[in-house]
Amino acid sequence: MLALVVILTLSLLPTLLSLLLLRRNQQHWQVQLQHIRTHAQGAIARREADYEWRASSLGEPSCRFNARSPYLRCAVNPSGPCEHCPHYQPR
Repeated sequence: MLALVVILTLSLLPTLLSLLLLRRNQQHWQVQLQHIRTHAQGAIARREADYEWRASSLGEPSCRFNARSPYLRCAVNPSGPCEHCPHYQPR
């Protein structure tokens, strides 16, 4: 009877250890993924803020045809003005 318990315990031990290690690694990678997402969201927010600053110099930042250039207002109507432009299309 004791031999049967020892054999059963030894046969289940690798499976239990494997499950324990898999769970620990999964938790570790979930934390790493959360850090990556947090940093990516911060980078995207900084990029959008930088774009808004640059786009506000000339042209309408919400227009699809904004040239995103300090020299040109628009890819369709470079000289402007943006007010009441017939080519305006929101992004």
